[in-house]
Amino acid sequence: MFETTSRMTGRLCGDLKSQADHAFRNGSYAEAYELYASVEKSLPGPDVTLLLNKSIAALRMGETATSLEDAKAAQALLRDGGLLSPEGEGQLRGRQAKACYREGCALADLGRHGEALEAYRRGLVAKPGEPGLRSALRKSSHHMKVDWLAQTLAEQIRDAQAPNRFSSRDGKLLKPPIDKYQLHPKELRIKAREVLLGREQEFRDYVCGSWERGKQCVGRCVLSAVRALCYLSKARADEEGAVEQSLRDSRAAVAFAPEAGQAGPGSRVPSAARGRALATHAAVLEHLGDYVGAAIEIFGARELCPDSDEFGDDLARLKAKLTEEQRAAAEAGGSRGLREWREDERERSLPEHMRKRPKYYYYYEWMRKRIHGALGDLPGPVVDKLLTTDADELDLLLQYPQAIKGQAEEYLGVLRDRGERALETYSAPRMAWDEVRALEA
Repeated sequence: MFETTSRMTGRLCGDLKSQADHAFRNGSYAEAYELYASVEKSLPGPDVTLLLNKSIAALRMGETATSLEDAKAAQALLRDGGLLSPEGEGQLRGRQAKACYREGCALADLGRHGEALEAYRRGLVAKPGEPGLRSALRKSSHHMKVDWLAQTLAEQIRDAQAPNRFSSRDGKLLKPPIDKYQLHPKELRIKAREVLLGREQEFRDYVCGSWERGKQCVGRCVLSAVRALCYLSKARADEEGAVEQSLRDSRAAVAFAPEAGQAGPGSRVPSAARGRALATHAAVLEHLGDYVGAAIEIFGARELCPDSDEFGDDLARLKAKLTEEQRAAAEAGGSRGLREWREDERERSLPEHMRKRPKYYYYYEWMRKRIHGALGDLPGPVVDKLLTTDADELDLLLQYPQAIKGQAEEYLGVLRDRGERALETYSAPRMAWDEVRALEA
């Protein structure tokens, strides 16, 4: 029985593809490319797998333009083919990611780094977290210059604060800024550049981290922090009232700061973003003159990012602005020491009736005064022991000088002969009913 023509063609294509794969593995990229091209000509139409194989073979043999052409052809074919069945959607996304990776590598070799970054981003949208794309993105991230970062983040801020279709008072991600202080697009980009200058690597990490998760936007925390610093810059320059918007945004940045583990194990982005949010809030509080609050926040930022020279310099500067008492609290307990100092200071500033007191505080203070009035100065342990007496009985004793004096002398004898600890556990006999009646009579 003779084989049909289609079977013969299929077997021939399979043989050629095997030869091409073998040549590629052996480093004969030009031969592999020609064999892949021969297989492609034998087929009735273009094939995504062959285009991707041709692209990597061309890239390896230095034909970058040809590699880019094949990668783009593969992407166009994937777009035209539409979505596969649900069972094959993962395979489709994998091929899209691979095509974008091939395109990005070719563009990077051609020196078109901005387009290469965009290709990697599209690939990560198709398949978030793909290791090859993540590695390529990180290697090319140093081409995210400060102007590119400023433009990108300014555009994200404008989009995030644009009106929400469900509520005109709210933005898509961020609350719209106060109208009278709102930065125009060009001014926002200029202020963003000032904020990012010297901090490029930190914000490259935020951008790369969001892209690796398949997200376009760096998130509310980072956008709020950048916008807060932009308005703080405006407040320092020519519009002091803009600090109100800066304070709102810095509080939002802290509120939206990610917790550890939100971006996957081993990721440093959550700690860095939270540290940046705290440092931003500290900068605003420092501008407003709240040096204790600013120092508390920068202590937190420093704990999250111990290698940050910027946060270390900020902390040293803020410590110099604290009073000696505040500085001592900071040296002794860090942010916790300053929080305790601030709480104590707030407590001291309250009226007497509003201060936090232990249970029955005012009763004990009143009884101490009555005991002192009746007996004068007594050792502290004796006064404390008298205060453990039943309230009605102590009140009755205090009404009769001889009775309270006798009870005090009994306790003084125990303290003198047996010591303070024995006095604490000493149990004086309660007054009998006849003794109470005798006193009252």
